[in-house]
Amino acid sequence: MIRPSHDSTDRGAFHGARYDVRCTSDDALMTGLKAGDASALASLMERYWFPIVRFVARSGDGWDEAEDTAQEVFVRLWRDRATWRSGGSVRAYLYQVARNLIVDRARRAEVRTRSTDEARRVVGRVATPVEEAMRGELRADFEAALAALPERRRQAFVLVRLEGLTLKEAAEVMDLTPRTIANHVYLAATDLADALREHIS
Repeated sequence: MIRPSHDSTDRGAFHGARYDVRCTSDDALMTGLKAGDASALASLMERYWFPIVRFVARSGDGWDEAEDTAQEVFVRLWRDRATWRSGGSVRAYLYQVARNLIVDRARRAEVRTRSTDEARRVVGRVATPVEEAMRGELRADFEAALAALPERRRQAFVLVRLEGLTLKEAAEVMDLTPRTIANHVYLAATDLADALREHIS
């Protein structure tokens, strides 16, 4: 399995990548992946590694744990490459696998610590480097308000507003209709606006 180097901000940090990720489509990379080309996997990781890690980290994990989850996401992409159907959204697939891993882990954690799991996520979560750059009271209040949202509402908002997925892609990830996703995003935005009223009034 290909791993990022320690300095993964540089282009080509994913060892084995030989495609130009700036101009190679996901479909072309998946064609190479289905043929067993590991460099296609490296290029997909270069494109999607940090968005997936960031998405997982927002569920309450620390950055190291989120990277472990992202590693599993790409392991599954490689493992299941032969069953890939052309025309599908690679981005939606990766987020869907990540979400399933998050849900599975949360269920296991709930069995172990039903009463304290949510409190640990809100209070004890480790900030990502991006979050560290967004210092200040507004950031802290936003993260607290985001964590307090119902799970589906929070995930829909993160996927669409923070990760940039389309309604259709987010619907694929969460196995809902685009209209339901839109409703969740609207309600989340309303809840967050209410919670942050003193900052935006």
